[in-house]
Amino acid sequence: MVMPAINSRDDLLAWLRRRVVYRSIRRQIDNGDVEVMGGFTAVPPHFHPGWIVTFIVEGSTIMVFSVSSKGAVNKINAEDILWEHWCGEGRTNTAYRGDDPEWCKKLKEKNNGLNRNKT
Repeated sequence: MVMPAINSRDDLLAWLRRRVVYRSIRRQIDNGDVEVMGGFTAVPPHFHPGWIVTFIVEGSTIMVFSVSSKGAVNKINAEDILWEHWCGEGRTNTAYRGDDPEWCKKLKEKNNGLNRNKT
């Protein structure tokens, strides 16, 4: 599937709503119960550029999805998010910046520090 231009958070969520198979997730999008983490230069599982979006379903279950620029939507584990690849800093596009860019920036910095210590 060809991925349309994603110019905002709303574009991303509208596209995701049409593609996701879970009715509970579509309902979360409709209700606004979603958090866009922003754009990444690599998202699991295939490591293409894309976005990370999270949902809280049924009060406590967190579901995390990667949306690749190639059009793939995958449910992933939160611990698999590659924060060192977050690319939302300084962006005006809300799909890339995410809902809380300061928090994402801190996670990126923390993760980069961990990766430097491993090498």
